[in-house]
Amino acid sequence: MQLSHEHFQQLIDTGDPVMLLLGAHWIALKQIMAPITAVDNVPRSEKARAEGGELGMIQWLRYLNRSILDLESTTAGSAGSAGADAGKRKTASDGGSWKEHIAWPLWVERQLDDDLEYFGRESPNV
Repeated sequence: MQLSHEHFQQLIDTGDPVMLLLGAHWIALKQIMAPITAVDNVPRSEKARAEGGELGMIQWLRYLNRSILDLESTTAGSAGSAGADAGKRKTASDGGSWKEHIAWPLWVERQLDDDLEYFGRESPNV
């Protein structure tokens, strides 16, 4: 699947909490699916490179989780925006909380922090 540059920019927009939340869920799901998808990657000869990529994904999960939590803390006390931009992006001031939506990716991060092999993948030798 290929995305145009414009669509990819929207997907990685760190100013859009929905995209941050979707990214965190995607990476958390990828981490718990690792034992299943690892079977597909057995023939690879560049195992070390793949393991390094997984550590990068875990770091990206941490970044996305922190970004959502930071957004929660900075928008918790602010009033909702009015005018043309109203309704475009959800904020904590809209009566919702990002914490309820980020709980699962945070749980995945905690499990990986405690044990990189929690989801059945062998930890890289770093």
